[in-house]
Amino acid sequence: MNIESQKISDLHGSIKIIIEKDDYIEEVEKNLKKIRKNTHIKGFRPGMAPLPLVAKIYRKTVLLEEVQEILQQKINNFIKENNLDILEKPLVVDDNIDSIIENEENPTFVFTLEYAIKPDFELPLTKDDKFKYYNIIVDEKSLNNYINSLKKTYGQYINVDKVNENSLVAGVLFECDKNENEPIKNVTLLISQIKDNDIRDQFIGKTINDTITFDIVKAFPNEKDLAFLLDNKKFDTTNGLILNFKIKYIKDFKEAEINQELWDAIFGTNVVKSYDEFIELIKNQIKFEKQILSDKYFKNEILNSVIEKTKIDFPIDFLKKYYEKEIINKNEEFKEEKFNKYLEDLKFALILRKIVKDFNIKVDKQILKEEAKKVLKERYSYYGLINLPEDYIEKTTNSMLNDTEEYESLTDIAYQNKIVEALKELVTIEEVEVTSEEFFKSIKNSSI
Repeated sequence: MNIESQKISDLHGSIKIIIEKDDYIEEVEKNLKKIRKNTHIKGFRPGMAPLPLVAKIYRKTVLLEEVQEILQQKINNFIKENNLDILEKPLVVDDNIDSIIENEENPTFVFTLEYAIKPDFELPLTKDDKFKYYNIIVDEKSLNNYINSLKKTYGQYINVDKVNENSLVAGVLFECDKNENEPIKNVTLLISQIKDNDIRDQFIGKTINDTITFDIVKAFPNEKDLAFLLDNKKFDTTNGLILNFKIKYIKDFKEAEINQELWDAIFGTNVVKSYDEFIELIKNQIKFEKQILSDKYFKNEILNSVIEKTKIDFPIDFLKKYYEKEIINKNEEFKEEKFNKYLEDLKFALILRKIVKDFNIKVDKQILKEEAKKVLKERYSYYGLINLPEDYIEKTTNSMLNDTEEYESLTDIAYQNKIVEALKELVTIEEVEVTSEEFFKSIKNSSI
């Protein structure tokens, strides 16, 4: 067996690997004997089938498996011996398997592979690069908005006697020539979602057991809404559809009041005992949520900048071959815009790896646990749950770390956060105090 290498360009090379009979014959025969011992072929006792028969059935498969294993070993050895830092994996661009495997018992295999070297590049950021970091203050407006949001989150529907414009009404929808015992569907309607003003007015002031006759197509012209209300039954709705709706109960939404009951629901029994304590904890929660937004924006800005400014010369010829053979489906047509997106992703990955290496960034279990807690609190705060019990946080974060998908996601987040901290050392940071409204105006074109 021998290997011939050739330089195609500074970052692109090829190797020819020749695998001959002496390279594989011993292992092939050994594996065929193992198969003979463990295989039952009809007409022979287990393990007693003639070796030539076993070879006739299995030799091709065994031979190809052994050759592939030798090939991989030789590729790995070549990379190690030549101290190559390769980009993607080496690509087989030519072989003679199809032309020889059926015609020769112990053929000589010839593989031609191409490989690419990771390009060298420098991080372009310096102290001349200036970035704003927004410290979002808790102003009166954002505080009131947050409190109003909590009042809605912890509010509830209560029974009322009459329908108003914000009521939720439940009842029976049925055809005009039938009665309520032959319903199309039991449905719940939000009066505010009725699109026709006249029909909406028909409902206002009605009480339980009242029946309203109306055109459901005018009231709910959206096809999906209509199909749901009609239970996907077939009706001719070309010229509208007049139906009856008998009210069974009426509910109005009542926001939660700011009192001990609300504080207990949010923070736990007697954790908060005064309005001032409530406001202080709410302000801290707003700061936590706004800082997450500010951090995400800053991370996007600095990473996008380093990606945009970093110049990397890729071995394009090799990567196009690799993309066509390894990335896209066999029947998929090569598209330049998708290939360019692949290059962008590859560039981003190389930049992140370089930063991790240059700054010796490591992420341990404790860092991942803290990241999991932060992610957990962020998720629950979206639903107005802002004071999770510590034992629940501990249990759930451990569960997150034991979930493969969550673990990988948390690892990516933790590394990116560490990378951003490292990049901060290279640039100039200007901290700016802004209100929430000013912050969103400043980042209106951002993707966060």
